[in-house]
Amino acid sequence: DRLAGGLAARVARRLADRKPSLDVELCPAGWQAAADALADGTAAAAIMSTDRLLSGAHRATVADRPFPPGLASTARFHVPVRHIAVRAGTPLATATLLRPDQLFGHEILLPAAWTQLRTWLGAAARVTVVDQDEGALDLVAAGRGLLPTPHLLVETVRRPDVRFVPFALGDAHLTYALVWDQ
Repeated sequence: DRLAGGLAARVARRLADRKPSLDVELCPAGWQAAADALADGTAAAAIMSTDRLLSGAHRATVADRPFPPGLASTARFHVPVRHIAVRAGTPLATATLLRPDQLFGHEILLPAAWTQLRTWLGAAARVTVVDQDEGALDLVAAGRGLLPTPHLLVETVRRPDVRFVPFALGDAHLTYALVWDQ
């Protein structure tokens, strides 16, 4: 069976270590592509994010985007957003910690599922919505913007052209779940 979603590779690697006889085909995809694959039956399950990015006083203002109708979900887990990806060799890349107010004038790249993060970035932030894939890091490396980055990405991606700088967003995190057609 196919497993779609941005975290599919990590899940498949862990499954292979625990149960090598299990056959899982990986299909890395953004949120909408994973939802489409579930809807048309080309994927049996997906790892998908909700729109929940929670942080301190903002908890009451952020609502979940539900998973597509008719899908079941389980195994919810949280991934902290504690860094921002910046182009290596720039003044921001030398910072030990960045705050949202220090990003004035910089383009902020936000995956569509994370647009509620605008609340923390402030009304003056220049935000561009992008696909949630490694292409966003290519835009950062090209100097086209900055990308708030989940902890899992910081732990697993090594690029000489991008630096992950600690970002003061409180306890902001993304919520993911295993989702499948009932």
